[in-house]
Amino acid sequence: MDNELIKSGLLFQSIAVLLLVFIIPLQITLQTPLMSMSSDMLISLQDRRVEWLTWTFSSLKYLDEAFLYSAIIPLIVNFSEPMRVPKMVMFLTISMYLCNILAVIFQEYRPFWYTKDIKGEICLNGYGNPSTQVMLASLVLTTLAIELFHKYKYRVAIYSVIISINLLISFAFLYLGENFPHQVLTSLFISFILITFTFTFEKKLLKLANKSCYNYKKHRVFIVKWYIVGMLLIALILAFDSLILSYVKPDPKQIDFAVKHCSANYMPDGSKNVKGCACMFHLMAYVTGSLLLSNKLNMYWNITTFWKRFIRFFLNMAGSYSIFIGFGYIPTYDSLTESIFTAVVPLIISGFLTSLLLPLLFTYMKLTNNITSNIPKKDWKILHSKKRLVINKK
Repeated sequence: MDNELIKSGLLFQSIAVLLLVFIIPLQITLQTPLMSMSSDMLISLQDRRVEWLTWTFSSLKYLDEAFLYSAIIPLIVNFSEPMRVPKMVMFLTISMYLCNILAVIFQEYRPFWYTKDIKGEICLNGYGNPSTQVMLASLVLTTLAIELFHKYKYRVAIYSVIISINLLISFAFLYLGENFPHQVLTSLFISFILITFTFTFEKKLLKLANKSCYNYKKHRVFIVKWYIVGMLLIALILAFDSLILSYVKPDPKQIDFAVKHCSANYMPDGSKNVKGCACMFHLMAYVTGSLLLSNKLNMYWNITTFWKRFIRFFLNMAGSYSIFIGFGYIPTYDSLTESIFTAVVPLIISGFLTSLLLPLLFTYMKLTNNITSNIPKKDWKILHSKKRLVINKK
């Protein structure tokens, strides 16, 4: 099994530091003049919208946190190398937390909040900087490309395609009137910094992630550690919500601009970003479920033939989406009950579903690798072939 470390070069590290220290703070400082200068460009772009392209780009509204936990993470869990799965899941989840808490701190308007002359085609909720959709796309596509193709000669071509797709997605949100240009750039810069960070400290992060998710008897204390970290981060966003958002009410003019093209119930505020920080509940559930599963199954349970992986992924995706859709129909009466039933509870259930419940069900269905957890890892030799996976005892 290939557990080769992936390291980011000095050039990328230097660029990441430059972006963190100078470029991003400069954009945040100049946000008002940047919004003013780019408004005319977005209005001009709006005048050139065509129906088929608008309809195509509008499908990107489904690129949200539910997509991450219902499709991307099940894809990673069922298809990636076991030693790399926990790090990737933790990286993406914590990145989404950072995206949302930064949005609460920056509090930047979307274009259709800023002026009535710009129409938001899909009326996304939450602050515009950083863009959740742009960050999620760039983080997922870039991370998966590096993880899968870093050792191949043609990786530069693959990376070029990924960069092109990221730029196209970024342009889509400008075209739809959902983000200003500097907001899209800031989102891409933050993604670059996070990706550079995770591969710079690859060895330490892999060790931490694998300790957090494997070998229950030895590492079960990590359940408590992650619960403490998770609840502290939840407390942090709740503090921001109380100290910042409670005293920053949308301007009546801003509401008028937003609802001109959106529904009458649309509210231009950061409540969506606060709910997005509930992703830490998913991470806590994932860590707990993974450690409990390691007491039943070996860490290599997901290494099977492709058709078994695909069936597991499809069932996992369907089950997770059903949870988010089902809880979305539960009537809520205030922001607290809405957060609990549309974010916290489905995230906890989907975390346990992906990391514990479904793998146990898949074992009963004979869709997992038949290795029991009581056999030491050193006693197994795992060999890959093009047709099948062969497991021999030494």
